Amino acid sequence: MLNSSSLANNQYFLDELGVRWYLDFGKDTSQVPAGVNKVPFIGEISLSTLLSTTTIASLVQAAPAGSYWYVGGEPNDPVKEVTPTEFADVFRYYHTEITANDPTARVLSPSLLNWWFTCFSCGGYQSGRDWADGFINAYESKYGVKPPVAAWSIDLYPLDWRGWLERLSGRDPSPFLPNDNWQLVRDQITGGTWPIVKSAGRFFNGAPTTYEGMRAYLDSRGYEDTPIWITELAVHWGYDDIVPVFDANDQALPPEPAGSYKWDALAGFVLDIVDWLEANADAYQIERWFLFTTWKNIAEPAKDAYGGIILFGSEQDTQPPQAGVTPLNCLGRVYRALTLNQSRVTCDAAGGVIPAP
Repeated sequence: MLNSSSLANNQYFLDELGVRWYLDFGKDTSQVPAGVNKVPFIGEISLSTLLSTTTIASLVQAAPAGSYWYVGGEPNDPVKEVTPTEFADVFRYYHTEITANDPTARVLSPSLLNWWFTCFSCGGYQSGRDWADGFINAYESKYGVKPPVAAWSIDLYPLDWRGWLERLSGRDPSPFLPNDNWQLVRDQITGGTWPIVKSAGRFFNGAPTTYEGMRAYLDSRGYEDTPIWITELAVHWGYDDIVPVFDANDQALPPEPAGSYKWDALAGFVLDIVDWLEANADAYQIERWFLFTTWKNIAEPAKDAYGGIILFGSEQDTQPPQAGVTPLNCLGRVYRALTLNQSRVTCDAAGGVIPAP
């Protein structure tokens, strides 16, 4: 995800990272550099907030023909929740209006927040698998066909707030921090056996249980020729410590970072998951993946409690990066080397760039 809306900054960030596809969670396509593809995003996905037909027409006609349209982010997240039944009507509306204005346009599914896994030590939520199943069933019931998605989108994070609970209890949280379990991310796609069990929408230690991956499920529902797009891929918390924060009513607020930002562990996550993706993308029909995010001030609490992977500047930067001013950090250098097939590098504990083993 780019943190910019200007042509010059977009060009700089993309050139530095060596990528030619990007998201910025916006609809405007007027600031896209030549030779680059932006995936415009429509976030108005409740029936009460739908864009008008004239607005959709204007957006689609301004975008390149054949664009992919990303409609809806994480509808299974409790904060943004839209039911599968409601979204069947939402998707039908946007797909109809977008393709009416550009018959070559393609519409993605909404991005699901994880697949069979949800989170450790959070409030719990409906799995991406269950939400997708409800959406497909509702759409077929209403319209007699499967949702005509061009690709199934997913946001993948090893969400784990056990470190927060450990620190709250006065114990050392570092065994659970940072949240860098790349295999858990991989197994959302492939399926796998894990010694964890689900209860009330979240996961706990338990008997080894085998979970079906996203690819196998899609194949079983008639989407064997439909690719997967990973629209967000990252570690949510990159520090080895965490500060629980509460308001005057004892309600939890986004935590504050503490301890050390683990450049070396996060570099390992990027290397491992991208190596796996490059080796297995064809087998699992993973067509595209996007890291989240180029920049964020992760040294301060944020409303989404994100304190993870960034690609430009340091963890203490308070201003968004600027073209020609803010350099790639070590994690950005790691990713650039992978995208451009250069000599592999990794990060030392201080964020210095060193050769990868």
